[in-house]
Amino acid sequence: MTQLKARLAFAFSHKVHRCSTQVERLQASLAGLDPTAVLARGYSITYNASGEVIRDSRYVQKGERIKTTLAQGQIESEVKKN
Repeated sequence: MTQLKARLAFAFSHKVHRCSTQVERLQASLAGLDPTAVLARGYSITYNASGEVIRDSRYVQKGERIKTTLAQGQIESEVKKN
């Protein structure tokens, strides 16, 4: 019975370690997708006046006010040409 308890304890410990490692890997993957991490790499996100993300220059008009979010702060701009 003692040997069985020891094997069970070892198996449980091993399973917990494997799950912990998997959680760490998933956390690292999620961190890479975090919008603030993307901004820190030099990217920006630009929004129209309605707060929608602009993905295509065809959807903005000359004179439209837009807002760009950077890793540090925001910039408000007016479209001059598209």
